[in-house]
Amino acid sequence: MQNSVYKRDFYFYIGLIISLLPYMYLQSNVRFPADAVWLYQAAEHFWHGQKLSEYYFDTNPPMCFLVYLPIVWLKEFGMNLWAAMNIYTTALIVIALGSTHYFLKFWDISDLQHYLIIALSAFGLTLITILGFGQKDHLIGIALLPFSLAQLSITYNHPLNKAFRTLSFILWVPFILIKPHYGIIATALLIHRLYRNKSLKIILDADFLILSASVILYIASVFIYFPDFIEIVLPLSLKLYVGSIGSHYETRFTLGALFMCTMLFGMIFFSEGKKDEIRLSTAITGMAALAIVPYWVQAKGFTLHFIPFVILLMPSIGAIIALSAKKPVQQAPSFIWPIIPFIIALLIFVGMPKEEQFLHEFYQDHDLVKIINPDGNAKSFYIENNSTNTVLTLSEYTGLEYASRFSANWFIPSPNSLDEEDYQHYWQLMGDYLANDLNTYKPEIVMLIDNDKFLTIARSFANHKNFQDAMSHYTYQEDYVS
Repeated sequence: MQNSVYKRDFYFYIGLIISLLPYMYLQSNVRFPADAVWLYQAAEHFWHGQKLSEYYFDTNPPMCFLVYLPIVWLKEFGMNLWAAMNIYTTALIVIALGSTHYFLKFWDISDLQHYLIIALSAFGLTLITILGFGQKDHLIGIALLPFSLAQLSITYNHPLNKAFRTLSFILWVPFILIKPHYGIIATALLIHRLYRNKSLKIILDADFLILSASVILYIASVFIYFPDFIEIVLPLSLKLYVGSIGSHYETRFTLGALFMCTMLFGMIFFSEGKKDEIRLSTAITGMAALAIVPYWVQAKGFTLHFIPFVILLMPSIGAIIALSAKKPVQQAPSFIWPIIPFIIALLIFVGMPKEEQFLHEFYQDHDLVKIINPDGNAKSFYIENNSTNTVLTLSEYTGLEYASRFSANWFIPSPNSLDEEDYQHYWQLMGDYLANDLNTYKPEIVMLIDNDKFLTIARSFANHKNFQDAMSHYTYQEDYVS
């Protein structure tokens, strides 16, 4: 009996790998997300002992870049950034899927539900996130399902290896802490256990102890190693960034996602299955619904903020499909199953994005490269930008240092959103930071935006003495129109 289980698992995973082979090839050619490049560079600055407020001024807590330290170490062994990022992220996905498979073995569910949860998790972690592969929200999404299943294994007293479960908590908790908003899922599962068991002994459970200890250690480490985050970065980001509503944010996306989860709950309610099959489907769908809350709270409307929700939505759909697909699967001819992976592989190959702007070559041959490094001897550059997408990616492909502590110009204070005293304070401070960056890096080329439709450096700091003194070393050459 045990051998037949291993045989089924073997055939399933071979089929899954065959299905994803075209994706693996395509992903190796796709440029890495610029946000991930910025956080990798922040981790590199940290590893070299440079201060956060002076070199990698970011609105997010330090765990956002600390989780990229393994990539820094891989690169120091001579690996290029893209290979290091792909290896690191792929390793996390493999561990997550392996852990998910292990935890699912202790649920009384059909093989079909087990395999569909794994398969759709794999597609959610890879295919759907191909352009956000390795981005911090992707890393959060990788951690959520195995961490939550480990929590549920405590709730339902599954007789699994406790050391493995504890190691799973320790491994995934840093990724949950990238954005503490996602602690809402772990907290909900703890409250569910408290309600179910009617006992405060949950405070002695491994997940509660590890989460609590990790939060305390994290807060302590921020105060010890990143005091400037508390004193300078956090107050500034709260004033200028965190509280602002993003131009891409629309309430209808949040409501649409909630409606989708409501429909899935309805499908579960009218489905037939074993207790554990219904229970597991409900739990994963509930996690997906809770993952909408961070998207709503952040209120920026960035597609990447939806990644954890989508990653959890996929196994939820897989679990629900399994509830109603037992008969069709049992009645299907056996010769169909070996063919399915190849059909999926073909569909992936045909459907994946192959647009030039998503590939490495687009940035390696970009016309901006000739501008920022015309003779091949430049060391740094500065291009004002409202998004990290092009500029930071160019930094890595050219090997030039990006001459700013800011990833994008979210830092420009607006007189319309601050009172006069705060505006003057931050206007002076930000202009000084810009001037200090120019004086520190001495970039060969500085490119500033000329657009009167939004806040720009040139217009906002036209009367800032220190910034203008730093800019006096540069002369106007020409306009660049993208």
